[in-house]
Amino acid sequence: MAKLKIGDLLPTRDHAVLGDHELGRLVVQSRRAEELGLDSVCAGDSLVPRPRVDLLLAAAAPTTRGSK
Repeated sequence: MAKLKIGDLLPTRDHAVLGDHELGRLVVQSRRAEELGLDSVCAGDSLVPRPRVDLLLAAAAPTTRGSK
């Protein structure tokens, strides 16, 4: 039987729709997911928030084990 894996989906779309340009909270959420032992962190992909998702992943990656 395969091991169940649990991840976190970052609310990037919600932030884009609300006009929230602060990525710091999403980076903190990524770190916290790792601290809690989650297997992954995902960011939705869309034409509208795409630049934000790229920036978020670039900001979060160096701060987590997955980037090493």
